[in-house]
Amino acid sequence: MSSRMQRFYLHLQCYDYEIFHKPGKEMFVSDALSRAPLIKNHFPTPEEDTLVLSVLDSLPISDIKLQETSDANKSDPVVQELKLLLECGRDSNKGVSLSAKKYLQYKDELRFVDDLLLKLDLIVVPESMWREILNRLA
Repeated sequence: MSSRMQRFYLHLQCYDYEIFHKPGKEMFVSDALSRAPLIKNHFPTPEEDTLVLSVLDSLPISDIKLQETSDANKSDPVVQELKLLLECGRDSNKGVSLSAKKYLQYKDELRFVDDLLLKLDLIVVPESMWREILNRLA
């Protein structure tokens, strides 16, 4: 489950609700709010941060490799550019490098935690570590 869905789940836990599907042809008025979402920066709540940190704790990777990945992220220009773009909440792709643009299609699934770039619950490996990772897999 994506971190976005996990946050949504956390928000809904305190409510008692039932969900029913109603086909579109039976709906007389479409929900305009679902078609025009608010564009705003989201600041995670403490519960969301705890959930993301628990995901980090459950990853099958050693603390040493996590630190190496974190250090590589700090020196990787693409990761640093993505960090700036995600923190600013910028929607325009103007002035964004080609390397960073390929990640922006997943912008709703990307998140930074302790200098680690995560896509959902997966660590995004910086380009400087690709060869090492591929050698381990071979």
